[in-house]
Amino acid sequence: MHFRGCSGEPNRRARSYHGGETRDLNSTIQYLRTKFPDSIILAVGYSLGAGVLLKWLGEQGSSSVITAGVAVAAPFDLRASAKKMEHGASRLYQFWLLRHMKNTVHRKSYLLQKHIDIAKLLKTRTFETFDDIGTAPVHGFKNAADYYLKASCGSYLGKITTPVLVINTIDDPLISNNSLRDKTRLGSGIILESCQFGGHIGFVAGLLPGCSTYWLEDRIWRYINSKISSLSALNHGSPI
Repeated sequence: MHFRGCSGEPNRRARSYHGGETRDLNSTIQYLRTKFPDSIILAVGYSLGAGVLLKWLGEQGSSSVITAGVAVAAPFDLRASAKKMEHGASRLYQFWLLRHMKNTVHRKSYLLQKHIDIAKLLKTRTFETFDDIGTAPVHGFKNAADYYLKASCGSYLGKITTPVLVINTIDDPLISNNSLRDKTRLGSGIILESCQFGGHIGFVAGLLPGCSTYWLEDRIWRYINSKISSLSALNHGSPI
């Protein structure tokens, strides 16, 4: 699923997407459920998309219509992750992504000028200041602190009952994993796999260039396939 404005052209409203925007995801999943009522639905989210998926699963609780999910490198605490990208090599990613976000502001200036100080926004150098001046007011939050508090998926993890594999890495340069130190906060549906290495959605294995393997893709498929196989067994081998 493309988030608003990420399909190659700007969307037609001032609002776009953010780390806690689950309404578009919900609309997409409900559409799929209506169009394909007899099919199972599985969802895989990466990075910001992983956080949105986990937040949605927490909001849905036992009412979730998907069979299972996978969340990779989710920012459990948006503020902590924003702060992490202000240090070390992570600043390169922050610079790169802010540049693209500012380009979007340029293209949508005729829609955004009623809501934010565009000139001030274009001078920002960190995610937190960008979110404070831009993301928060456009999407109905008081400020960046209010946005981070309400949009982070961390506070929704305990409400997740749908089976979901959560994969994160200790050496992720962009995502802070401190909020998952207390595993008692995890809902009954969560399986947490915290890897020592893998970077930010990397997980490249192998010693020789050109002969690498991609552990993540294989792990996701094995998990999803196990859920499909379990459903097949429950249905006595009937096709799904």
